[in-house]
Amino acid sequence: NFCNFCIKVTTGPSVLSVTTVPSVDSVGASVVSVTTGASVVSVTTGPSVDSVATGPSVVSVTTGPSVVSVTTGPSVDSVGASVVSVTTGPSVTTGPSVVSVTTGPSVVSVTTGP
Repeated sequence: NFCNFCIKVTTGPSVLSVTTVPSVDSVGASVVSVTTGASVVSVTTGPSVDSVATGPSVVSVTTGPSVVSVTTGPSVDSVGASVVSVTTGPSVTTGPSVVSVTTGPSVVSVTTGP
């Protein structure tokens, strides 16, 4: 199974799902897909492609050789503002990648390894 690990987190009226898999390039970038509420943020990183497609929310994306950071601002869904932060990269101690997810208004933190 190419999927190193898959996480699905449900918190309150909004659904946050995160899926990450290791890539095959030498810098160890990962593919991260995040869906939250009415806004969709999709980030794909690789040795030559950095693309972002997003809905009506404010998105800040910083990408480097081994770290992808995505922050979404308030969404426009009926449950109000929600902030999602996703950071992924190679882990020194737990394996190929670590995903940490924090979302409001009810705070849920998820940290996982392979």
